[in-house]
Amino acid sequence: LARGLERELDRITETLRLGRPALVGLIGDAPDPFANHQVVVFGIDRSSPITSTLDVYDPNAPGQTRWIKTAPGEAPGTTRITTSLPTGTSASGSVHIATQQNRLSHLFEIRV
Repeated sequence: LARGLERELDRITETLRLGRPALVGLIGDAPDPFANHQVVVFGIDRSSPITSTLDVYDPNAPGQTRWIKTAPGEAPGTTRITTSLPTGTSASGSVHIATQQNRLSHLFEIRV
């Protein structure tokens, strides 16, 4: 997973370097395969191939800047993705993107 995330971060970095925002799909571990989300990345700060902070615009929260942080996971070859985007189980029991609060499983750039 770490290598896949590194490739996606490279693609996002290149898109931003060209002066364009990057459309990014977010994947969690929700039981519903359609419970995913998309955001627009307009800034990135990378301190290593898979350690970064992405500044994102969430269409569900106009006027607010959110972030996604990527880092190596505890086990070799794994990653940890945290976010200020609301994820997790709601009071009604529905799952938004992921079952864990403020966590993601993966992200990918959507080329348009």
